[in-house]
Amino acid sequence: NPPPPELKDKVVQRADDTEETIRVRLTKYHENCGAVVDAFAGSAQILNVNGLEGKEKIASDIFQAVNSITNPLRALPPKLIICGPPAGGKGTQCEKLVQQYGVVHLSTGDMLRSAIAANTETGLKAKAFMDRGELVPDELILDTIIDRLNQPDCTAKGWLLDGFPRNESQARSMVNFGIIPDMVLVLEVSDEEVIKRISGRRVDISTGKTYHITFNPPPSDVKAIQRSDDNESTVKIRLKTYHLNVSAVLKVFSPLANVSYFHQSSSTEITKAMFRAIDVSRAKIDVEGNAFIMTLFCMEMPYQTCASSFLRYAFSLYQHKEYCLITLPPTARPPTFVSNFTFIPARPTSTYSHVLYLLHRDALTFIDPSPTDIIRVTRFRMTEQCDQLGALVEYLPPSSIADLENEMALAGEEDDIDIEDNPKHIIFVARLHGVVIAVASLTRDHEVTSNLKHHFDVEQYVVLTHHRAKDQAILSHFLLNPVYTIAGQFILKEVMRYFRKTCIFVSVPYHGHVSALVQETFILAPHRRQVVMKDVPKDEQPSAVERLTSNALYFFTKRLFSEPKCIVSSEMGLKAQSFMEAGELVPDELIVQVILERLQQPDCITKGWLLDGFPRTKSQAQAMLAQGIFAHLVIVLDVPDEEVVTRISGRRIDIDTGKTYHLTFNPPPPE
Repeated sequence: NPPPPELKDKVVQRADDTEETIRVRLTKYHENCGAVVDAFAGSAQILNVNGLEGKEKIASDIFQAVNSITNPLRALPPKLIICGPPAGGKGTQCEKLVQQYGVVHLSTGDMLRSAIAANTETGLKAKAFMDRGELVPDELILDTIIDRLNQPDCTAKGWLLDGFPRNESQARSMVNFGIIPDMVLVLEVSDEEVIKRISGRRVDISTGKTYHITFNPPPSDVKAIQRSDDNESTVKIRLKTYHLNVSAVLKVFSPLANVSYFHQSSSTEITKAMFRAIDVSRAKIDVEGNAFIMTLFCMEMPYQTCASSFLRYAFSLYQHKEYCLITLPPTARPPTFVSNFTFIPARPTSTYSHVLYLLHRDALTFIDPSPTDIIRVTRFRMTEQCDQLGALVEYLPPSSIADLENEMALAGEEDDIDIEDNPKHIIFVARLHGVVIAVASLTRDHEVTSNLKHHFDVEQYVVLTHHRAKDQAILSHFLLNPVYTIAGQFILKEVMRYFRKTCIFVSVPYHGHVSALVQETFILAPHRRQVVMKDVPKDEQPSAVERLTSNALYFFTKRLFSEPKCIVSSEMGLKAQSFMEAGELVPDELIVQVILERLQQPDCITKGWLLDGFPRTKSQAQAMLAQGIFAHLVIVLDVPDEEVVTRISGRRIDIDTGKTYHLTFNPPPPE
């Protein structure tokens, strides 16, 4: 950010931006940073970020970490079953799943051995069968599993069942006892590959270590043998039994859980596909089993303005439920606050007599008039994964999907153009806890928008001269998860803010579907004259202006509001000011008190907080913890000292305006 040529002689270097001063500051930083991080390590997640990465990569890493600790799905730990043939790679994938999701890995053998070691009633019964060389009955195994799944670690972290159920009877017994997984992960490996893997296994008779004659041959000095049940004929029998049983098991779970199959060529690819499938599945929360229902709701009219407080309390009673359902008789007048709920249309064959409304707990933030930032609106680039867009797009008509794909391709060609440079095509997505809930596609076409005023009486409502051509755009597509309908206006305003647009147009075909969001938020512009629909030859595409002027036109304008500033003005602040005026350091205890007072204000309590520049020392961190100020996440930006010196020592200040420039990165022109 070099200074303009005319300011070249007016910029100076700050006295504390010299290399010598910077290195002294860096030494103090390194002395204190590790101690501060260690102080929070026991109560917070520590995230180390490479500060040399691009801004978007750093932001993405931080957003992902924040989502991982704020996502309400953490209250609903995953319940997984993994199936696969012998030597199918279950062990490797189980290790990856435990590492990624923190679930408790459970195998029937390990559970039985643990129960026996703990001398539990179930364990002692199982030991009696094992001592006699008999198979442990399914009922006893199921009792062992139920006991294990009810232990605190499985309840808090979720679980991964490996090796059970092995047959249809065991699967049905699980369902009868209410043990139903979220997902069943099925590893598909060809019989030929399994035979190749198992028949080539060799075991060191001295150590028990396993080798493979092809993939991991034993050293020449190791005496390795083949296990008696690792020959090809035995493996084929085991595979036949596996195929018969796994089909029956999946038949039981298919109506109740998400069954996903994985047949990628490498273990790494299988792991990535498995993570992606689990994340997508967990993003699509089913209402069934994850909602509480209000069948009777009465509130006097004067108190209906307090309905959001009541709803917050109701959700607090069901902390593990994400949805609230309300049923009302069709003849009853809905309470005012029900307008914030999403109406659920009945199926054509339904005999249910009541009307159903649905609300997600995150929508409470939008019922409350206080601002929010739990929904993140960002620019979508074609280098990102498109998987999460599928849930929003799959129900569109084929023609709309084709139009959207075309717009995404055009936006992809301009991925390298910054928003500041006003690209013609751009895609935005809104994410809630990392899950995409809305997609907006916009086009900037000066020729089209400047012609609209000749066909529509827009200026009856707004003075277009107050909206520069570059500040106008056409909203081509806006896809929104209906559960978050109440957040639609907020998302649109955020899109306009990021794209720096003050006026947006939406074109809707006559007799076409107009969403409730457009009807309630946008203004319908009347035509200046009768619309004449001219026929266009099949081999000729109508122009953009012709398409828009033959449709109904809606528009929406917005003023860009500055973010509110918060000031701490209190007795603590005055005490701090007295130290600063005397040229003395403000004591740590006083700084912590000022911060504590600020963090107890309503916006920090409801929205959370981000502390920047504090604590700087171990004593400050300990003082925070002593006052009960705990962080969920500590973000550490790692930047080499030499890079810091380069960044700071090149800074220059305009002595007239105080604006900061830099001489090294993108130096000023020679003149």
